[in-house]
Amino acid sequence: MRSLKIEQAAIIFFISLSTAVFAVDYHAKDYGVVGDGITDDGPAIQSAMIDVFSQPGEHTLVFEPSKQFYVFNIEGTYLFNLEGRSGITINGNGSEFLLDGAARFLHAKGSSDIILKNLSIDYKPLPFVEGTIVAVNQSQAYVDVRVDDYYTMPPLGGPTNDTGEQAYYGHIWYEGPNSLLSMHYWVKDMHESYSGSAGDRILRVDADNFTGWNKITVDKDRISLPVRGIAHMGGNHVLRFIECRNVDVENVNIWTAPWFAVGLTRNSGHVILRNVNVTPKPENQRIMSSWRDGIHVKSNYASLLFEDCRLEGMGDDAFNIATFMSTVKTVFSGNHIQIKQNYALNIVPYEIGDVVVVYDITGGKILGRTRVSSSAGFYQPEDPGAPLITLQLEDLVPGVDTECAVWNESSANPNTILRRCTIRKSCRFQSSVTIDKCDIIAHSWFYGANIEGPLPRDVVVKNSRLYLGRGNDVSSVIFSTNMTNGGTAYVPKSQPISNVLLQNNDIDGNLVIKHSQNVSVVGNSFSIQSSAIQIKNSRNLLFRDNRFEFLDISSASQIEFQDDGSKNDSEVEISGNISAINLMKPFPHWFALLGNGSRIRYHGLPDALKPLYLENKDILGTLYTCYQLNLPLSTDSVGRICLEEHPYPNTTNLRFWSFAQDATCGLAVYARFPDGDSTELYQSAITTGIIQNHEVGVPDIDSGSIEIHVWSEEDAVTGNVVYMGGLELSTIATGMGPVQDNEDQFVLRDNTENELKVYRHDCPDSFIVIAPEPGGILDLYDLHGRLLKSIQMESTREIFDAGGLPPQALILTFKGKSNFFSRKILSGLIQ
Repeated sequence: MRSLKIEQAAIIFFISLSTAVFAVDYHAKDYGVVGDGITDDGPAIQSAMIDVFSQPGEHTLVFEPSKQFYVFNIEGTYLFNLEGRSGITINGNGSEFLLDGAARFLHAKGSSDIILKNLSIDYKPLPFVEGTIVAVNQSQAYVDVRVDDYYTMPPLGGPTNDTGEQAYYGHIWYEGPNSLLSMHYWVKDMHESYSGSAGDRILRVDADNFTGWNKITVDKDRISLPVRGIAHMGGNHVLRFIECRNVDVENVNIWTAPWFAVGLTRNSGHVILRNVNVTPKPENQRIMSSWRDGIHVKSNYASLLFEDCRLEGMGDDAFNIATFMSTVKTVFSGNHIQIKQNYALNIVPYEIGDVVVVYDITGGKILGRTRVSSSAGFYQPEDPGAPLITLQLEDLVPGVDTECAVWNESSANPNTILRRCTIRKSCRFQSSVTIDKCDIIAHSWFYGANIEGPLPRDVVVKNSRLYLGRGNDVSSVIFSTNMTNGGTAYVPKSQPISNVLLQNNDIDGNLVIKHSQNVSVVGNSFSIQSSAIQIKNSRNLLFRDNRFEFLDISSASQIEFQDDGSKNDSEVEISGNISAINLMKPFPHWFALLGNGSRIRYHGLPDALKPLYLENKDILGTLYTCYQLNLPLSTDSVGRICLEEHPYPNTTNLRFWSFAQDATCGLAVYARFPDGDSTELYQSAITTGIIQNHEVGVPDIDSGSIEIHVWSEEDAVTGNVVYMGGLELSTIATGMGPVQDNEDQFVLRDNTENELKVYRHDCPDSFIVIAPEPGGILDLYDLHGRLLKSIQMESTREIFDAGGLPPQALILTFKGKSNFFSRKILSGLIQ
C-alpha cells in the first residue's frame, strides 16, 4: 500500500539523514556555455555533462533562460548520453537547442529516474525546405518548385544511398476538409529547371513512382523537400529512452527532426510525456516537423502517459504504439516452442510470467493466451539481430504449429493513456490504449500486422474529436487486421480484436469495425454528410445513444452491416436518458476482479454478472436511476465487481449511494496510482434493506484512478443484488454558492466550463436557464438520481421554478437534439 511505503521511506530518511547525498543544481554557464546561437556550445555542454553526471547522488543541470545553444561538434551522436545514469534532471529553463544535422539530443539506456524539461529543440541547418509548386509535367515525371525565401537553398541531387538513409521522399500538401492533407512524393533527383534557376530559387524535382498528379494545383499547393545528407538519415531518435525505469519529460518542443522525434522501447516503471510537442516551429511558415514518426513506442512494460501533447507536421505517424511480432519456428510440444522475431530491430524480451498470445494466421483465430514459465535465447547485441528464443509455456496451446504468430502481451504497452492530446497526423494504435479528451484530425488505425502488433484489445476512446485528416480520405477510425503468411493475406475467421469502447466522441468520417468482438459504441455524434458506420465479421456489439447529427441511430438499418452474423449479434438502441452523472452513464468502466488478482473488462464478464443500467428502479417506493450489480458468490472465480473512474482536477470528494437487496455485502474504495500501487481510502458494509450514502475524500493522484469494489461476504449462500448510483467524481459543495458580484456569472459555481447557463431570477426559488439550442428538456435530479422535476423548453431561455425544496445540492441537466449538459446547483439559495 502507498501509505506503508511512505512510512518506510520516512524511517529510512531519518536513519540516513547524516549520510544522505542531496540533490545539487549545476549551472551550464559555469562551464563556459554561451547560448548566443552562433558559438558552438557542444563541447562546453558535454564537459558540463561529464562533470555533473559523474557526481554521486541526484543532480540537475540548469541552463540560462531565453538562450539559443548551437551544437555542432560533439563526441558521439548524442549531446547527452545518460546510459546507465540515475537521478538526472536536465532543465532547459525555456531555452532552445540548435543541433547540427548529424546530432541528436538525448540517449538514455538502462537509466532510471530521468527528468527532461523546459526546452525546445531545432536544427541548423534544417532537414527540409519548402516551397510552392509552379509547374507540373506528368509525362516527364517532375514538378518545378519555387523555394521560400525563408530557407537556404538545398544541395542538389537525389538520395545519397548512404547507410541509414531508409527512404527519400517529400510531401505535397493540399487542402482537405478539416486540415492540410499530404501525398508522399518520392524524390529521384533535384536539379536546376533551367540554367541559373537556383539563383531564382526554382528547382526541378524528379519523381520516383509518384501517382498523384491529378491532385496537384499549380501555384497553390505546397511541397516539403528533403535536404540531401540530413533528411531521413541516421537511424537515431532526437530523444531516445530504452530499458529505462521512470522517465518524465515535460514542456519540451521538438520543432523538427531528421528522422524520428521520440523513441520509447522496453522501459519499465512509468514514462510520462506531458506537454511534449512535435510540431512546426510556430513563429514562421513551416509545415513540416519530423520526417518520420513523432512518438515511436515499442514493447514497453511501463505505464505510459501522454498528456497535453501536440503532434503535427510529421512525415510519418504521429503515434506508433506497438510491439514486434514473432513467428513459431519449431514446436517441441504444445507448450514448448521456439520463436523468431519478424523484424530484426529492438528485440522483444520474453520474461518469466509474461503473457504470450499465439495466433493461427491461416486459420484466422487466437489459439491461446498463457504465461511464460521459462525463456532462453534473448540477447541484444550491438548490431541487433533476431535471435531464436525458446519458450516454455505454463499451458498447452492446442493447434500451435510453425508459422503461427506470437506476441508478448505483457510488454506490448498494456497501460497506455493519451489525454488531452492534439494530433494532426495518422496514428497506429496496436496496443491496449485509453484515449480521453483528445482532438484527432487524422486517421486513427487500430490494427495488427506481421511486423508490428499485437492485435489490439482493451481499447477505450472517449470524449474526443475524431475527424478526417491525414492518413485516410474516407475513414477517421478503423479497427482491422492485416495478417499475412507467405505473402498471402488471411481474413480472420474469428474476432481477434476485443473489448472496445467508443463513448461520447464527435466523429467526422467513417467508423470501420472489422473482426472485433465485445464492442460498445455509446453516446457518439457522427457527421451525417461524411460518416458511415461499417461493420464486418464482428460479434457482440452495442450501439446506444448515437446520432447522425440530429438523427438518433435507433435501427440496424442505419448501420452498414456487411454480413448477417454481425447484424444479428448487435444491439441498436436509445436509452432515453443520457445522464452526465458518472455512475449513471450507460457504459461506465466496470470490470471484474478475479481471485488471482487479474481483471476482466465489462464485455468479458458472463452475462449474468454484467451490471445493468436501470432508469426507473423502484426502491422502497421511490424510482431511481441506478446500476444493478449481480454479485457472484465469494467462492466463485470472479471475486468482485468493480467500477474504475479517473478523477478530474481539483476533485475533493466522491459521493454515491448503495442499496443491498438480499444480504449484507462488502464495499471498498481504492486509489490506484500510475505506478500500479494502490491504497484503500474507504471500506463499508452494505447493509440489507436501507439506502446508504457514501462520501470518500479523493487524494491528489495525478493520472491515477479511483476504484469502487463490491463483493459478497464469505458467508453468503446466494449471489447478492446491489444497486448503486451517484454523482460524477467532482466537487459537490466546495466552491458552490450564490453569486453576489456580477449578474453575468452563474448563480452557482462548479469550476467547469459549460454551455448551459444559469442566472439569478427575481422570484424566490426560481432561476433563468439559457441553453445552447431551443426545444430541449430540463431535468432536475437529487443526489440519489431521483427525478424531481422536468420541463420542456420552448426556446433557448426558460424560467425554472424549484420552489418547495429544502436547501440541498441538485443536478440540472439539459438534453437537446445535439447537446447534453449538466450543472450542479443548490436549491433554497437561489434568491
